[in-house]
This record gives sequence, C-alpha cells and structure tokens, in this order.
Amino acid sequence: MGRGQKRGWGGGGGRGGGRGTDEWKQDKRNKGGFQQQQPQTQRPEYRNAAFEEYYRAQEVVPEGEWEAFLATLRRPLPVTFRINGSGKFADHLRDKLTTDFFAKLGGEELTVDGERVVPPRPLPWYPNGYAWQLEFSRNQLRKLPLLGAIHEFVKHANDAGSISRQEAVSMVPPLFLDVQPQHRVLDMCAAPGSKTFQLLEALHAGSTAGQSPAGYVVANDADFKRCNLLTHQTKRVCSPCLLVVNHDAARLPSRLYRPAEPGSANHGVRGSDSRLDVRFDRILADVPCSGDGTMRKSPDIWRKWSIVGGNSLHACQLRIALHGAKLLEVGGRMVYSTCTFNPVEDEAVVAELLLRCEGALELVDVGDCLPELRRMPGKHTWKVKDRNRFYSSWSEACGDGYKLLESMFSSPAKQALPLERCMRFLPHHGDTGGFFVAVLRKVSELPSASAPTKEAEAEAEEEDAGGDDAAAAAAEAAAAGAVDGDGGEADGGDEAAAAAEAKEEDAADGGEAGPMEGVEGEAEGEAGPSKAEAARGIDAARAAAEAGVAAAEAAVVAFEKGDYEAAKRALAEAEAASRRAALAAGQEPRKSKAERQKEQFAERQMKSAAKQAEQNARAQAKARAAAPKRGAEGGEGAEGGEGEEEAGPSSIAQVSWIRGGGGRGRPVGGKYAWIDPVAPMEDEAVLTSLYDYYGMSTDFPLRSQLIMRSMDRTPKRLYFVSRSVLDLMLADGREALKVISTGLKVFERQVIRDQVNECPYRLAQEGLPLVLPYITRQRVELTAPVLLQLLRHRNLLLPAAAEEEAKEADATTPAGNPKGTKPTLTDPAVLAALEPLKMGCVVAELRAEDARALGFALPSRHTAAAAAAAVDKAAAAAQDGAEAGDVTGGLAANAPLAVVAWKGKASLAIMVERSECEQMIDKLSAELEKQPGAAPAAAAGATA
Repeated sequence: MGRGQKRGWGGGGGRGGGRGTDEWKQDKRNKGGFQQQQPQTQRPEYRNAAFEEYYRAQEVVPEGEWEAFLATLRRPLPVTFRINGSGKFADHLRDKLTTDFFAKLGGEELTVDGERVVPPRPLPWYPNGYAWQLEFSRNQLRKLPLLGAIHEFVKHANDAGSISRQEAVSMVPPLFLDVQPQHRVLDMCAAPGSKTFQLLEALHAGSTAGQSPAGYVVANDADFKRCNLLTHQTKRVCSPCLLVVNHDAARLPSRLYRPAEPGSANHGVRGSDSRLDVRFDRILADVPCSGDGTMRKSPDIWRKWSIVGGNSLHACQLRIALHGAKLLEVGGRMVYSTCTFNPVEDEAVVAELLLRCEGALELVDVGDCLPELRRMPGKHTWKVKDRNRFYSSWSEACGDGYKLLESMFSSPAKQALPLERCMRFLPHHGDTGGFFVAVLRKVSELPSASAPTKEAEAEAEEEDAGGDDAAAAAAEAAAAGAVDGDGGEADGGDEAAAAAEAKEEDAADGGEAGPMEGVEGEAEGEAGPSKAEAARGIDAARAAAEAGVAAAEAAVVAFEKGDYEAAKRALAEAEAASRRAALAAGQEPRKSKAERQKEQFAERQMKSAAKQAEQNARAQAKARAAAPKRGAEGGEGAEGGEGEEEAGPSSIAQVSWIRGGGGRGRPVGGKYAWIDPVAPMEDEAVLTSLYDYYGMSTDFPLRSQLIMRSMDRTPKRLYFVSRSVLDLMLADGREALKVISTGLKVFERQVIRDQVNECPYRLAQEGLPLVLPYITRQRVELTAPVLLQLLRHRNLLLPAAAEEEAKEADATTPAGNPKGTKPTLTDPAVLAALEPLKMGCVVAELRAEDARALGFALPSRHTAAAAAAAVDKAAAAAQDGAEAGDVTGGLAANAPLAVVAWKGKASLAIMVERSECEQMIDKLSAELEKQPGAAPAAAAGATA
C-alpha cells in the first residue's frame, strides 16, 4: 500500500534492488558500482538514542549481541544478487561465476593498499547456489582488474535479465510460500517486483518450452506509478500468467460478477450475473512498514527514526492481513512480512490476526525449511511506547496513551499463541538487513463467512461499483511514512513524523465482518475540546456530518453517470459540510495531507474523464458523419444499418468484451480514463495472417487468448495471456479489477515502406520462448559461428548486396572517410535455408546439431498435445526420482538460443536489445571455447 518514489520519514532502504528497478545501481554513498567500505571510526550521525532505547527495551536482540547488532547496522549493506530461472542455463551462469571469476579470488588472501578483499560467497541457504554476495570497495574495483571484470559481467547479466539484484533477506518470503505451478498466487503489496519475480519463477518451474502453468500471479500495488515500475521489473520473466492491478491492498475485490453469455435468456438482465468469490492458494502480504530494518541501505533513517511511524502503520497492516486472510483459500498459505524489527508491526499484527480469525488461521512451523538461514523466534510479550513513555498493557495505556490501539498490546490470550513460530532476521547474524516473517495456513472459513450480513453485502456492492480506493490508500500510507517491502518509500512523506497518522477506512465486506470488527480508524488523541463543549455541539455536528455523507454519495453517483460537473458540485458540498461538522464539534477544520492528496487526485480524475469523454464523443460524431458518405460511394454493406459503419475503415475495433476498467480510447464506459482497456484481438484477417505467415499450429490458442491494450483496429502490440488469467478477467463483468498490465508481448506491428508485407506483425523477442515451438515457417537454423557473427554485428549483408558494396569499396562517406566493408553472410547452407523464406520477420536459431553438442536447449517444434505429454513425462520422472529434462521456467534467458530477425532485400538483421545479445554471445562463446577446434571457427565467423 501507498508506495511512491518520494522520501518518507523513514527514508529509503528496504529489501529491493536499487530503488526497485532492474538497474545495477550503487548506494548513493558510492558511485562505483559496489559498496564503499566505511572507515573503522563510525560517523556520529549513525546514532539515534530513541532507537536504541526502544529496541533495548523490546529485547529483540539476544543478550550480549547488542554491540554487534549496532555495529552491523552502521556498515553499508553488501551487494547481493540471485540468478534468475532454473535448469542448465542458470547452472551455466553459476558455474561461470564460480570458475571464471570467483575461484581466482579464493586461493589466497588478497589485499589492495592494505585493505582486505572479501571473496564473493554464495548465500548458503539459497537453493542451488543461485544467490551470491559481493563486498568490494571502489578502490579495489579500480586497482584489481579481476574485480572490474566481475563488476562488468554482473552488470551485463543484470541488464539482460539473467540475474536480479535483491537484498538477501528480501529473497526469503517467496521461498516460504512454496508456490506450485497450479497455484493461484496474490502479491498484495508487490512493487517494485523483486518478490513477484520470484513467485513467477516458482510458478513456471518445470514448464517446458511453449507451456503455460495452470496457475497465475496477481500482483497488486496501491501506487499507480509503482505499478508501472512493477510491470517493468517483471517483464523479464516473459510470463503470460501475470496480472498487475492497482488497488488498496485492504480492499482488493473479493468477488467478481460474470455476465450471462450472449444469446442466453438472461443476457443483459440486471442481477443475472453469476458471482465468483475470489480466492487464492498462496498470498504474500509484504506490508508497508516503518523500515528500520533497512538502515544499512538508507542511513538517513538513523536521523529520522521515530516511534510514530510504526504505531501509525499498525492499523493499516492489520487491515491488509485480515483482508488477505479472507482472500485465502482453505488449505492455502499466507506469508506476512515486514522490514522492521518493531513487535508492534510484527508479532502484534500476527497475534491480533490469529485471535480475530478464531482458529481459522494457524502459524506454520517452518523451522526445518532453509535450516542454514539463522533466525530468531517470535516474541510472546513486548512493550508499546507513545511519544511519552512505555506501556506494558492496554489497561495501563487506555486512559493516558497517545494514539495507541488495544490491538498493539500483548495479552494472556496472545501469549498462549505459538508466536515463537514467527521469525525475525537480525543483520549481524548473516550480514543482511532486518526482516520479519510469519507463515500462516488457513484451516477453515473465517467467522461469519457463511452468513454475510446485509450491510456487508451492500458494502461489497459499493466496492464493485468502483471508486479509486488505491489513491486514498497511497496517500494514507504516505502520511504515515511507510516504507514498502522492497525498499520504496510512500509518496509525499515530507511532513514531520509527529504529524503522521494512519487513518482507518471501513474494510468490512463480503460477509467477513466478524474478524474485521474493531479495527479502529484512529487512535485516541490528546488535545481538543472538553467533553462538555463537545456535547453542546453534538447535534449540529451530527447533522453536518450526515449532510456531508449524503453529498459524498451524490458525488459518487454523479461521477458514475458521467455528470462530472454535478459530481464536482457535490464534492464541494461534502467538503463544506465536513468543515461545518468540525466547527460544530469545536475542532479546527484542518485537512491532513492524505485528505488533500485524495481530493486533488479525484479532481484530476474527473477532469481527465471529462476530457476523454469529450474526445470520444467527437470521434463518434465524426464516424457517424462519415458513414453516409461512404455508403453513397457504393461501398460494401451500404444498404443501411450496421453495414454502413462496417463499410468504412473505422478506427475503433469492434470486440465481444472489454475488461480492466480502462477508459482510454474507449467509445463508452471505463472508470479510469488514464488507463488502457483490455480487449481481445478478434480481427479475423489479422489472425489468419499470423497463422499463415508463421505457419502456427492450430493447437496454439491464438484466437482465444490474444489480447490488445488499445481499442484501435490496428494496435501496435499484441499480447498473449494464459487461460487462467483470461478466465479471471472474463469473470469480472463489472470491471472491479483495475488492470494496469497483463499478458506477454508476442507481436509488434512492423510495416516497411516499398516492401510487400504479407503479415503486418513481427514477433517480439520476449514472447519468442512461448510461441517458438508452434512456429513451422519463417525459421532458419544457423551454425554456431554464424549465429555468433550475427549477434556480434547485428546486421549481415546478403551476397548480392555485398557485391554492390564491393563495387563502391573506393567510395567515401559524406564526411569524406573511406567506406568500410560490412560483414557478409557467406555460409552456403544458411543461405540456401534462407532463400525460400519470405521477406519480413524470421526466427534465427542455433542449429539442432550444434545445440546438442554445446549443451543448449534444442530448437523445439511440437503441438500443444506434445507439450502436455512432455509435462506429464517430467512429472512422472520427478516422482521416480529421475532428473527432469530441459527447464525453461518461462524466462527468455533459459530459452533455446533464438533471436527475432528481419530478412530484407539486402541483409539479415536481428531485432534484439544489445544487452541480451551480449548475454547470448557470452553463453555461446564460452561453450565454443570448450570444444576442441571450435574456437578458431568462432573467431572466423565473428570476423567474416
């Protein structure tokens, strides 16, 4: 919830990789690429008396380890990364790092200017040795060439998506979830996406080329901007099983309504929609927190730390956890995690969650999971502190405590819970950041789930109707100074920590009102009018508040009807009523920053929607005006009615369904004018051209699972979604889900002038691993040296063009420089295979014989039925204890060596990013060098 890119009270930090992007960035204290070692004398600003007092009192650190704990917190965090995917390609990268780089540093102790070089080491608890830790200083990188080579290699691997930089303990929660390919997975607070990436990897584990798992991952975040960051981070997984949505995590839609099928008796009848209760098998609740476990990455927290942040976020965290428990399937598993040491945000939330669920949830003992990962058990008792003093119980604090809640405190009932099964990770135990993890299992339905109240049903209906709860949640968490689970900060956290206050919204819906009762919206304050003064204005305050509620409801109704002026007037009336209510109660009508941000967002939303509606109206009017003219010209279908509009080239696609709530470019409907809708690609001419041009197997469900994010008849990009994601979207007839991104990009529009283009769409490299097994045409196999040559030069002349080039060998460029000779494709077998292919997009792949000899995945050609049989075979082999075959895991980095290319009149050119080319070159060159007599061929191919 509530995460942006501005700095909150708690600063940055967290557990993600470099502000959550996929860039290989260094801590701001050192711009050299790796962590700069600090001098032995610690700087005085790395101290905070309030922090030390609080955590000494909480006794979260074992006796005798306090100084080691503080010393570690004051050191910068080492760089950690993990290798993406699984199978032989991940093993290849691990082995290359081990043998080519790291082994050369482990033989003897190295020093640079008297400074010891710490050898890279794998994280011993991470499976298969796929996670590593590096700790080099800038001076060492500059003076030791081998370290510089490691640095460059890791940067290129990160850019290509082969590795992901991620803080060590941030890798832990997904491992405890135990995601399987058939699971429905929810990441409630997902941005920037490093953990979502891990969840998708686990979902795709064991998948063969061209196969999509039966499950899916829904990644949610309350901050719209960070949803885009999340999309960028996870696109390297190349998965069609991901749905990115933008909601308040505590108000994610818990039910969807599927409309009746077209042609049925109930189609279009109000109230005839079938209801689907949304449930997930695995849920990750990596909630926003005060983030003091990230001090090593963001040392400014030392200066800004205050107890206010954790206290303010407690209620928000509890709401998210309770809603996650509601969405969890019976028998499913949920992981609750934070990057703080604070028991008020950790054990207090878990204990209150267990009590409210009345035995429906249980803590799972995962002591035997990752045994080499050192952890501390959860606490049964803790203290709560306000800005004045510590309290041991609610009875002690209820009268005097400043903005405290009963749920924050330990109690005899909570002490009887097995809270020792929670896990706290301390920095000095593994040279990491701080972290807290609790694994929960749902053993029965929550209280009152089988008999929802009318009030809860009404609230659920209101939730389904729309409204941007995400913006309010983002502003709320920002005001509380939240730090997200992966190192981002809440938006707009410039206010002083003393003004931070987490405001509670009514989160009861869908019949689960029992556990949600009593999550107070705001803790008690200290200042204000006396009770007698408040009583004198109570009637006036109540009347004004009721008027404000009525005006707010009117604003919502007007907005949904499209009457934006009326909505704006009603919103102004609601604000005025709110001020009157505050004055009548004897309070200063002062708005919080979260309230101001929410109002500004609503105003921008209405203006944007009004502008979009006006543009759509003009487009429709223009189309209607053009239709009679087209009919008069004798176009096909000019006899009247629908045929008139179909005769001309309308810019808006006619589709059978639209989902996602987006209104951009949409002729009618769409709650969010700034978001693209999701619609199916149903243009039969386009679909036929794709099947015919690429020779795609009819088993591949292109006609049913190809979507677009534009209402244009000729969209620029086409995406493929898995059947499970498609079914989820189709069930959302009322568009309760606010979809930011979904689908794997498989085609991009590409039209070349002065060239016949039988198919207007070329393949997209990121979607190639999925569709390659189903393509039977436009494929050319290259020998390893030729493929290496193509990857290095990116463009190879064909012989006819090379001859023309040779005739101009003595010519000069416009700048007066002599023209160079461009590399030429000369391999007779490759030229013969390329000759019958049509001009346009082709797939250039490593020849099967070379792939087998070099140990790469073989170029695959099979039907969907064959792929399903391969999955069954792999599952049977796993049961028998045999090793599985080649694993792709849905990652482009794990796929067969193949690239999207373009066959022109004069050349063959690849259409792949340079960073990915460099990764392929590295893989191919490394294997060729191991083959006797192969290296000279590779060199010859590269220089031809």
